[in-house]
Amino acid sequence: CPAQTFGFNCHLICHCKDQEDCNKRQGDCPSYQCDEEWDGPGCQRKLPKLYFPPQVLLSKCNNITLRWFSFDETDDIGQGPIGLYKVMMKEMNGDIWLNPINVTDPDIVTDRSLKKAHVVSITSGLVPDMEYTFRVDIVASEYDKLLKRTIPGEPSKAILYKCDKLPELLTAPQAVFSSCNNLTVTWKEFDASKDDGDGPISHYLVFIKANITDFVSAWTQIYTVFSQNRVGLSYTVNITTGLIPNLAYNVRVDSVPQDTNNEPLNKYMDGRELRDPVLNQCDC
Repeated sequence: CPAQTFGFNCHLICHCKDQEDCNKRQGDCPSYQCDEEWDGPGCQRKLPKLYFPPQVLLSKCNNITLRWFSFDETDDIGQGPIGLYKVMMKEMNGDIWLNPINVTDPDIVTDRSLKKAHVVSITSGLVPDMEYTFRVDIVASEYDKLLKRTIPGEPSKAILYKCDKLPELLTAPQAVFSSCNNLTVTWKEFDASKDDGDGPISHYLVFIKANITDFVSAWTQIYTVFSQNRVGLSYTVNITTGLIPNLAYNVRVDSVPQDTNNEPLNKYMDGRELRDPVLNQCDC
């Protein structure tokens, strides 16, 4: 057989590393190493690789969700069957690819296009404000055993992983008026340039708590004030319920952020309290 061919009628092509000429009968390589894209007996198994990189469906705090279509010999590169998909991720400025998730071929969902697809969520190992890229490597199987070699998949575009910091007003609310069973409190709209964390704000929660030294009293929510998200705006509430005469009270205002769908988040930080408790003075 001519160089780089073997087999009956010399119809098979050698796929040895560094273009070594193979054994003319079985295709074995002198170094016992196939070219990087080939494996299996006689290096005749072209390793599978997805033609497209994975698609990022969702990127939010503690969750990056990826999707890719199942391997198809018609649309992709190489040969099946497939034993495993290895989800790989890397910091854009780093050199090390990590393998947070492995997916077996039967774990599929049906896309609207009726193609079989895989959807996975990465929920750990992510660093906020870091750019990541993702790829999916395919591990082929031979006689129900996984091959040892894979081809690196196509990397996705860089994704900036964001974890917005919960907002907090750095200026405490102020008591501007107090009379019997009437306490007026004011505070300024959240300002990302002056306050802590990230907006926008969905609403503010106003809490009161009796300042009693004999036992621990709990915070009680009494008002919900929806945010206008207008920097510089002041909010004022008149607290006229839940007050006990001649007890001092503290007031706290919590800022509840909204997500990208303009829905309030389920978590928020305890806000700042009045600098000094205010006495609900009632002359009997």
